[in-house]
Amino acid sequence: MKKASVYFAKEFFFAKILLFFFSASVLFGQNSIFTNQLPVGTGNDSDYELGTKFTTSQVASITKIKYYKTPGENGLHTGKIWSSGGDKLTEVNFITESASGWQYAELSTPLMIFPGNTYIVSVNANSEYAFSPNELASSISNGILSTIADNNNGVFNETPELFPTLSFNNSNYYRDIEAVPLNSIFTTELPAGEFNDGPYEMGVKFTSSQAAKVRAISYYKPAGESGPHIGNLWTSSGTLLASVNFLNETAVGWQYAFLSTPVNISPNTVYVVSVNSNTAYAPSVNGALASSVTNGILSTVADNNNGVFSGVPNTQGIFPTFSFQNTNYFRDVIVEPIDVPDLPNLVSPANNETGISIEPTLNWSTSYGAESYTLELATDINFSNLVFSASGLTTNSYSFTGLLNNQNYYWRVSAENFAGTSGFATGKFKTVQAYIPYLAFPVNGVKTYA
Repeated sequence: MKKASVYFAKEFFFAKILLFFFSASVLFGQNSIFTNQLPVGTGNDSDYELGTKFTTSQVASITKIKYYKTPGENGLHTGKIWSSGGDKLTEVNFITESASGWQYAELSTPLMIFPGNTYIVSVNANSEYAFSPNELASSISNGILSTIADNNNGVFNETPELFPTLSFNNSNYYRDIEAVPLNSIFTTELPAGEFNDGPYEMGVKFTSSQAAKVRAISYYKPAGESGPHIGNLWTSSGTLLASVNFLNETAVGWQYAFLSTPVNISPNTVYVVSVNSNTAYAPSVNGALASSVTNGILSTVADNNNGVFSGVPNTQGIFPTFSFQNTNYFRDVIVEPIDVPDLPNLVSPANNETGISIEPTLNWSTSYGAESYTLELATDINFSNLVFSASGLTTNSYSFTGLLNNQNYYWRVSAENFAGTSGFATGKFKTVQAYIPYLAFPVNGVKTYA
């Protein structure tokens, strides 16, 4: 990249690249930038920080950073997400890499990204890197994610670990993310003014049309507001489900606080999200919540008593139940929909396999979204004669002892999470036949003498 003449290019196309793309972005339900794009060459001229500029069309949570590794690459790698101004937002080390292909590093805390902003994902290269020249001259879009077509994408820095800003031929260096689309209640709605009475606990009642994880609480901060803030999630009857402190707030606008442990919420159930005010708050016009506001799976409750607050000043932290003309105080949640997990694949023994040990280990694939598994073993196809049944398993294998010889066994596995169950994947195997040893000598009844 420092000079075009130092490129060392090889044509290479691997079918497994497409397999990795498919399994990561489609089968597992994550959204990545690149899908069927294939590197066309490698470079080995120097070590760099290589990156991709991208944006999102809706609020999302970055869960992983990934990069494509060529066979000649080695050493340690760190993935980073940067703001367009060069602020490092998060980073993660890659552990247990394979020799080549897509490498993944999961963030310990997901990073929320927002529409209208440009971000850069980068990973250092030590000795070799994949590239495709001019591939980022036009925007590449997949789902909610798109690369930036500014004639300066495919960015690098000649010093690894530093913010990449240079570009050569809009080359794609295959730095990517995996992100989960998120859902908030309010999108384009904005406050109509600012008031300074209080302070109060202020909230909104809402429901979800499907099971979801509440990952963050948010509120709109007016210019006159100051002091610390705590977000609370409640049941409709006032049981506190979670609390989180807001940190590193900006002067004005939407503020966000991630829950350390996401909270599962049930479909068609009323919850209340609230955040305290201190010196000011930003309401809507009266009646903004008289009708339900819906965005995706989330809706406000139109019960003529929404836009709730704690009643009298200096009642921060109290469950809010009062309402004044269905006014919106712009308290919100960020949720990730929970889908029923995928059906597991039974890996071994293979279906209808014979000669299996009477002490077998049964193995099945990981199901995306699964929190646990149920395993059953029986001697009949209807599972009426159960030999074993267990739920809540958190591994992908189970070992047995003491099974019968020359016996047909049927086994099945289902994956579960808060949203429900995948249903069972079923298989069959037959254990090894027992053989009686043949006594060749001495012959029965014959005596031998020394």
